[in-house]
Amino acid sequence: AFEKQIHYFKYHLQKPLGWYYSFFPTPQSFLEHGGLMTGEASPGYLPYPSVVKDVYRIMKQQLDHQLPKIIMVAREPLDRMYSSYRYNYVHPTVEYLQNGHINGILGNQPEEYYQKYLFSLEDFVRAELK
Repeated sequence: AFEKQIHYFKYHLQKPLGWYYSFFPTPQSFLEHGGLMTGEASPGYLPYPSVVKDVYRIMKQQLDHQLPKIIMVAREPLDRMYSSYRYNYVHPTVEYLQNGHINGILGNQPEEYYQKYLFSLEDFVRAELK
């Protein structure tokens, strides 16, 4: 796919399959560039067994009843947690602050400037576990 974490099978099933396919190169373009395989990277699917059932059901119809291939790649859990914290919390929050959306906090500063306004990973985990 052109971007990560599309999450079609968890959050966008109401949209047409064409919307999902728009995130991937056309077969002709893909093959012209030497591609052999493409896929979606959505780690958020993992905790939801219904996603596997939906992928199977929908893609089996699309593949003329061939079985779809689902490949899961796992990371070391603490590295994955830290990566998710950075991707889903730190980067969007810093971008929001850099754009000057909070009165009293200077915009257009380096990321380090905003660290004092962010939850630490430890605080973030504690809040999630409550």
